[in-house]
Amino acid sequence: MSLQVRLAVAADAVAFADLYRPYVEQTAITFETEAPDAREFLSRIRNITRLNPWITVTEQEEVIGYAYYHPFHSRAAYQWWAEISVYLRQDCRGRGIGTRLMSCLEECAAIQGYTELLSLVTSSNPASLHLHQRCGYQQLGLLPNCGFKLGQWHSVYYLGKTLAAPIAPCPIQPLDQVRSQIEQRLCHF
Repeated sequence: MSLQVRLAVAADAVAFADLYRPYVEQTAITFETEAPDAREFLSRIRNITRLNPWITVTEQEEVIGYAYYHPFHSRAAYQWWAEISVYLRQDCRGRGIGTRLMSCLEECAAIQGYTELLSLVTSSNPASLHLHQRCGYQQLGLLPNCGFKLGQWHSVYYLGKTLAAPIAPCPIQPLDQVRSQIEQRLCHF
């Protein structure tokens, strides 16, 4: 497996849109109902990377997945919590790549000063629930039947993992201030 991991670039937006489209159109893994195009992905990349990394994973120079995190909530008191997302091309699932990306996200978030990572996982995605449990995430809550997609109701699990004790935290360090540390971490994927 010749996997490479790097920070996302604008040119990745097309591949991200293609990779994500089947999740939107064919599953309830995401509650988006309209697949975002490359322009929308480019906007999302730019918004996320103002503060946090967006990671691209490639195999033989082809994008096969991505992962990122963003603030859980916009209010300042929540700044030490971040929400993660990991998506792999569907034919690349089950190879341990998701586990490695989760670990990578956790290390990057710790570098920036986050204390907790949060993930929202639909009940119709048992593979993701298993992945999160295997990576040490605990169930924090359940929103029963909160999303209607593909003709049925779906519940959402809130899963969380503590990265550091929440004592006297320092402000989150923006990506630009820790870019070299994060890029170094990505080299060891």
